[in-house]
Amino acid sequence: MTELLLNPHMFSRVRDEVSTTVGKDGKINETKILSLPYLHATIKETMIPYLSTPLLVPHKAEIEVQLGEDIYIVPKGTQSYGIARDARYWEDPLVFNPERLLGYELDYEGHNF
Repeated sequence: MTELLLNPHMFSRVRDEVSTTVGKDGKINETKILSLPYLHATIKETMIPYLSTPLLVPHKAEIEVQLGEDIYIVPKGTQSYGIARDARYWEDPLVFNPERLLGYELDYEGHNF
């Protein structure tokens, strides 16, 4: 919410998308939730600069781990929030920018982060 308040144009876009999709009746159902791409991108975007892991017990890789086929190698001792802030994979990783995720099929439930 803080990022949306600091970026009124993004807040307006989320508000307009929700208002248009939900309609005047104000009732929302699962079908309507699935048709809110900018809201989904905004939620996913919060996982990049504001990953919740640092607030919990620190998570470090106990061994070197390879993700995919030479896609990313996580060195031993790497803290999990470092992956989300890696400039090799995210342009301006500390800048809140939901537009960068529009069209990406990322699963923010932990299956395809």
